[in-house]
Amino acid sequence: NDIKLGKVRKKILSKQEGKIGHIDNKAIARVGRALGAPLDKQAGIIIKATKGQSIEKDDEILELIASTPERLKNGLEQLKKEQVISIDRIILDVV
Repeated sequence: NDIKLGKVRKKILSKQEGKIGHIDNKAIARVGRALGAPLDKQAGIIIKATKGQSIEKDDEILELIASTPERLKNGLEQLKKEQVISIDRIILDVV
C-alpha cells in the first residue's frame, strides 16, 4: 500500500549560496511533529539537499507536507525557530 501524502505543501528555498554543512535530525523531527507526523500519516518533510552538496540561492532544500493548512502553518512556525540545515559559505581565494 502506498502512503498518500498531504496535498498542502510548501517548498523551502535556500536564502544563500554555499555548501550544505549540517542537517539537524532532531530539528527535522520537531518540524515534522509540528506538521502532524507521525500520527498524521499524510504529514512529513522531504529533504531535497544532502550534506556536502553545493547549492545556489533559491535552490529548493526542503518540502513541508501537511494534511491541513493549519498544520502547515504550525510546521512553518516551528521551522522558523530551528536551524534545520546549515549552509557553509564558499570562500574562494583570489591569487
